[in-house]
Amino acid sequence: MKLHVNTAGSGNIFIDHPVPKKYRKLLFPWLNHQYSDQAEGVVIVQESVFKEFSLFQYITDFHCPTPVALTAHAATAAIQFTISGSAFAEMTGGYKYRLSPNEAGIFFLGEGTNTAVIGDGLFRSIHFELSAKLLFELVDMVPELKELLNSVWNLEASGYPLYTIPINFVILELLQTLSSFSPSAMDHADTLKELVKDLLFQYKVALLDAKAMQALPPLPHKKTLMEIRNYISCYPSLQTGKLAWLSRHYPLSSSTISKYFQQLFEMPLSDFVLSKVMEKAHYQLRHTRRPIQQIAQELGYSSASNFTRAFIDLFGKPPSSLR
Repeated sequence: MKLHVNTAGSGNIFIDHPVPKKYRKLLFPWLNHQYSDQAEGVVIVQESVFKEFSLFQYITDFHCPTPVALTAHAATAAIQFTISGSAFAEMTGGYKYRLSPNEAGIFFLGEGTNTAVIGDGLFRSIHFELSAKLLFELVDMVPELKELLNSVWNLEASGYPLYTIPINFVILELLQTLSSFSPSAMDHADTLKELVKDLLFQYKVALLDAKAMQALPPLPHKKTLMEIRNYISCYPSLQTGKLAWLSRHYPLSSSTISKYFQQLFEMPLSDFVLSKVMEKAHYQLRHTRRPIQQIAQELGYSSASNFTRAFIDLFGKPPSSLR
């Protein structure tokens, strides 16, 4: 899918200039990029086309909300992740798709031109377009995906808004592996295919969780409390999980957050934060090579020894036992 800024029918004018440092750190180093700095702002595109799927990263930094065209040369299905910024898209079939920070969606992309308005400021989107062959293969391997894809298809055919799910820390960790691929490796297809499968698994898990959250009773401040829960699930940390920090970043007082969070989710905020922190610790110890000191710091612990004691209290064994 090609992205073009809608300026009198012209496309992006890509220039052979170094990408500014603040955007360079967002690029996947193993992929080539196209960089455009025009009147509306910055557009950076990275793409890699494989036999069964394509990977795209779009980074924009517009001065004001800007219309863009997204052109698909063949019908396909896509799984899309909005890392930062927001956009609103109207696809060829007439259905509408809102892209919000730290959310993901699956949609069927019809052949032709899809339009969208990308908001001002930094917008970053990563998405995979999947071939029909790969979709059938994945459904055979993961039967639960058939129900998910049928549900998405029926929503689109009916013109209803598509399901979106909050990105959790596992999805974020999986996406971050895209930055660690070796530029010298010639073929990433098999690794990326496994990544797509893992992301679809996590999408299914997150969708079930999101539906369960929507079914909770309509208590006061439910929408804001769900936003807080989603943020903690995406960025677990003892520091950002503190009531004082949350009350500065959300329009609720510390006492209101504490009271209604426990009523809505039937557990104290502190217990939820600790559970997500330790889930992320367990995941990083099993699936990454980050030093324990770095993991402890990222999760908000003042020292590796404090993290180790908390880990032993919960799991009965030290973090090093998972290495």
